[in-house]
Amino acid sequence: MVGTVVLVVTTVRFAPSEVSQAIAPNGTVTHTAIVTVTATPTATVAVTPSSAGTTPGSATVGGSALAYTDAVAHQDCSVPNRGRNPWFDQSVSLDSSGTQLPALTCRIAWTGATTGYVDYLVPTGAHEFSAQVGIDRRSPNTTAVVRFDVLSVDGTKLISAIATYQNPEPIKVPVAGGGRIRLQVTMVRSTEELDSINFVRVAWASPAFA
Repeated sequence: MVGTVVLVVTTVRFAPSEVSQAIAPNGTVTHTAIVTVTATPTATVAVTPSSAGTTPGSATVGGSALAYTDAVAHQDCSVPNRGRNPWFDQSVSLDSSGTQLPALTCRIAWTGATTGYVDYLVPTGAHEFSAQVGIDRRSPNTTAVVRFDVLSVDGTKLISAIATYQNPEPIKVPVAGGGRIRLQVTMVRSTEELDSINFVRVAWASPAFA
């Protein structure tokens, strides 16, 4: 909206002696001016940031690969009283092609039936989960055999795959109607001794809901 403001400005000054004497002895001359100002008010607009970003524990359908921060629960790939081998988001190569894939990874560095897992909520509208599972080529230990399981919220095994060094396996399993799944890894065996130097890095590569 545009408004008009009228300002009345009055100035007073002593008149030159010739004029003042002609008008009134020792008088003053007063000048009044009218100034018209056109004012246009501005509006203040508040901008609210988009809420479309992801939050912890919010996996999406058909988007990028799942991240560790999307998980709602986890267990490190460790054994009691032997330190921690947490999960990470990391790029891995699972076969001789050298192709790098985004993955959920953890290290297994102890001999025995070490198990680790990450849990994800199944997004609304998701009908399947898929991933490539295997052992990162940068693993010093190349003799390990690892089992990858997808479990339902009640512990029912939905699918299972066995992977070895440079021999990854594809996983694809229906999840429609499910509320939560667990991605679990278990060390089956290793010909070589496992330790902090000769470890195995297991990976769920390109994990995603569709």
